[in-house]
Amino acid sequence: MVSDGKNWRLGSEARNPCSLYGTCGPFGTCNPSESPICKCLKRVCTQVS
Repeated sequence: MVSDGKNWRLGSEARNPCSLYGTCGPFGTCNPSESPICKCLKRVCTQVS
């Protein structure tokens, strides 16, 4: 929560960015322990590129 003196703003975000649908697109895999978190599926990305 953040207060600017008069109003409060409440926000939330996923603890695991990979839990959000489509984080890495249709041809990606997501691993929040790696950097970057998104990687391309091996055979698919070579065909799309």
